Amino acid sequence: MEKAFKMLREIKSVVISTATNGVPTSRIVEIMDYDSGGVYFVTCKAKPFYRNLIINNKISITAMTKDFIQVRLNGEVKKTDKIRVKDIFQKNPSLNELFSGNTEIFSVFYLYKGNGEIFDLSGKNGKMMRERFSFGGESVNTSGCTITNSCIECGICKKECPFDAISVGEPFSIDPKKCDECGICYSLCPVNAIELPKGM
Repeated sequence: MEKAFKMLREIKSVVISTATNGVPTSRIVEIMDYDSGGVYFVTCKAKPFYRNLIINNKISITAMTKDFIQVRLNGEVKKTDKIRVKDIFQKNPSLNELFSGNTEIFSVFYLYKGNGEIFDLSGKNGKMMRERFSFGGESVNTSGCTITNSCIECGICKKECPFDAISVGEPFSIDPKKCDECGICYSLCPVNAIELPKGM
């Protein structure tokens, strides 16, 4: 999971989405730091983004590397203390230069618990690879469709899966790291033995 936090810091400019009164809003935000438990970002206290976070501390972060590796986090944020604000300014000289060290107008938020995934679409390790994780005491659902014991082992799903995610067995099984959750297997199964993914 720390790998995902590090990747977001390296990408730096990410999309953070919030929802207030049922209305979703997304914006580009810079990840200013990370540690083994989560990621840090800042916003000015006067901005609507700040008020969104105070009203509803649940956010979603999405970003992609130049090599087509997607990182996604969902979770809860909390404000940090003033010492952390000064530390962020020291680690990000451009922020310090732009605002002349005026730390009082900022708050640092810390995404400290939730779940996420690294979704490798680069094709370097086969067609794709997905890795899910949780942090801060949260749980995460396994990715991918699931084949139940109703499977009659006809082989249709394995033959048609474009990601080679299905293995022969009693019943057949789907590798959650390789499954794209496209639903081809689900749509073709003659006995409805495949369950759709639950999401993170």
